[in-house]
Amino acid sequence: MRSRLPMGPRKAFNFYPLAIVASIVFAVCVVLNYTTYSREQLDFTCNAKVIEANNFTQQLRELSLRVKSFGRDVQMSYSYDDNINPPSLVVVNGRLLDFEVSTMTYNVMFTGIDEQLSQNIDPISPELQIILEAGRSALEDSEQVEQQIQVLDMDSDKGYAVLKFRRANNIWACKIGGQ
Repeated sequence: MRSRLPMGPRKAFNFYPLAIVASIVFAVCVVLNYTTYSREQLDFTCNAKVIEANNFTQQLRELSLRVKSFGRDVQMSYSYDDNINPPSLVVVNGRLLDFEVSTMTYNVMFTGIDEQLSQNIDPISPELQIILEAGRSALEDSEQVEQQIQVLDMDSDKGYAVLKFRRANNIWACKIGGQ
């Protein structure tokens, strides 16, 4: 039986179309990875009112927490305002490790803490001093501190979220987005 296929010289395999397709697929993956990790992932603003009553006078103070990320960089900023002095600020910097969808938990590794005092303020407020000392002592021990931020409840239509910070077991009601 005779084969109906022509038995002429074989053409060499051309790698150029394969290389072009592989390059396009690689470029698409790089662009998708960049856009996924470069968009803002965390942006919460939380406020706590502190009322100190002594000698029949009341003093209203506010402690604020801002959690914000851009890409993998995370920053938590605590500010304290007593309505008398300009507010002072404690900033904690770190990296977002991952997000556990099943528990709605962000795993963050904090690597640095900084105080930014306003002009004309020598001492930092006692509330921020506690945060600053706790953060510094934790970072002195291991140079890195893992923190888990769990979203307990969130309604993006109404613009709020309830967050639990597992390391200190603090629960904050927060606004989603900027101030």
